[in-house]
Amino acid sequence: MLEILEQLMKIHRDTQTSLADKSGVPQATIQRFLKGTHESLSQDNVKKIAKSYGVTESQLRGDIEIDMIEIKERPILDISKSPLERVKFMKEINEMDDDEFQSTIALYRAAKAISEKNKKNK
Repeated sequence: MLEILEQLMKIHRDTQTSLADKSGVPQATIQRFLKGTHESLSQDNVKKIAKSYGVTESQLRGDIEIDMIEIKERPILDISKSPLERVKFMKEINEMDDDEFQSTIALYRAAKAISEKNKKNK
């Protein structure tokens, strides 16, 4: 997890302070983890950092691979022109834990497949 966090910080040009500001994890905690004083972060802090980088907790922990090239090229999301309902939905998704997110994605993909099948049958 340490290597992944260091890569994400480098890609996003984050310092310990900027990561602390955007994640809500104390800077001292981030510093101790990066220096090896803390061997691991609490589940709550993993969740906060993952959320701030737009990755899952599993990806941050290294359980699921992250495509770092895709992360580097990921455009910044401009929600200023999005309908309010879409913005609310994005906020709900952002607040989900890994299990809720994976279930939502599975439902979305199933609904999308049905929709595409219906379009082809018309």
